[in-house]
Parts: sequence; structure tokens; C-alpha cells
Amino acid sequence: MSRKIIREAFKDIFGSLGVVKSGHFELNNGKHSGAYIDKETLYNYPTLFSIFCNCLVDYFLSDSYPNEFDVVLGPKSGGAFLAIELAIEYEAYCGYGELDILEIDPKNDGADQELTAEELVISITNAVSESPILAIFAQKDPNGRYYLRGSDKMLLQDKCVLIVDDVFTSGDTVRQVIELARESGAEIAGIFVVWDRSGGKLEALGGELGIYTTAFEVLHFTEWDIKDCPLCANGVSINTELGRGGKK
Repeated sequence: MSRKIIREAFKDIFGSLGVVKSGHFELNNGKHSGAYIDKETLYNYPTLFSIFCNCLVDYFLSDSYPNEFDVVLGPKSGGAFLAIELAIEYEAYCGYGELDILEIDPKNDGADQELTAEELVISITNAVSESPILAIFAQKDPNGRYYLRGSDKMLLQDKCVLIVDDVFTSGDTVRQVIELARESGAEIAGIFVVWDRSGGKLEALGGELGIYTTAFEVLHFTEWDIKDCPLCANGVSINTELGRGGKK
């Protein structure tokens, strides 16, 4: 399958579930728009999210970056979900982390024999030690700034990191996460976002910092300042559940 087919399929699925919504929204940047990405709806469907991330690894991450990565790092909260699931799927793609829970007992006509607790501990420990992919997420303080726990900083040292986020708009969040990773001694393999609605800011950030960037889908949603919003002028009510309208 091609990336185009993958995009079209998930675009239909996300539209039917209401992940991408139409209406009148006040965005977190203060501007108004007729479209909104309700990413939380996607996380309500774990099987769909897992399948989606599997496709992202197979068709967007496996051969997109010049340097292999061993850490997936995202901002809390949406980026954290993405980092964890992409790390799981990327491990599976690379053939790491396989675990045999059952063994065949040749003395029992080939019937399955469960491992003992001690054997299971050894099996799990071996699977973890053979899995080089880590998932880390940046925490957010009460002032809205991102930070890393001390233990996470140690894990990032000398690692090659893929920065991920679900929605890229201004780039401020991703820039903060990149700075945190570099301050921890990590090399940045690239930036991956699911939806880029920045109007070119993702590519600009990558060019400025010398980082390879890619997105599952680039969206061209029109945004207006409040005084120029045609939806306001036509008396269309602002959605009070999503965006900044849902925080008032």
C-alpha cells in the first residue's frame, strides 16, 4: 500500500468518528477556525489507535529518517500516548521484545505447559533487555512549561531521539521538547507529527534546527483573528466543548 491510500483510509475513519470536526471553534492560540482536531476521540479507541500507529511505523517511520532512533519522546499528554504506542510498534517492527509465555512439553504429547513464576521472570527480563526502544514523555508544570524527570534525563543521555506530537500548530511545544532532549545529551533523529496545521512552521523549524521532519497529514485549516472571523459575523455559536471554548 502507498502512503496516499493509508492517509485516505484513516481520513475517512477519523471523519466518521469525529476526530476531525467542522463547526466554529476558538483555538488555544486565540484564533477562530471552522475545523478542529479532537485528538482525544482517537485515544478513546485503543485498538484503532494501535492499528494506526502500526501503519505509521510501517509506512512513515521505518524508512523516513536518516538516523535510527532508540527513544521516542513526546509531550504530555497526547504526545505521550503517541510516544508509547509508536515505541511499542517500532519494537515489534524491528523484531524486539518477543515473549514466549507457553512452552511445549515433549513428555505430554505436545501439550502446552505453563512457565513457572521464576521462568516467567527470566523470560520477561530477557525480552526487556533485548528491547532497545524507550518511550519517554515530557511533563508539564503549572506554568505550562515542559520538563523532564531526572531519571528520564539520564535515560536520554547519548541516545538518538525521535520527537513526536499529535497536532503541530505553533511549534512552541515541540521546540521546548527538543531543547530538553538536547540539554540531556541526546541527538535528535527527527520530528514526526500526526497532523501538521502550522502552515509551513514545521518545515521552518526543521530547517532552523537542522532536523528532519515529516507528518502523517498536512492540513490547511483557515484561522481568523476574532475581529475578522466570518463565523462570528454570521452569528454561528462557538463550540463550548472543544478548544479554548471548552475551557471557559
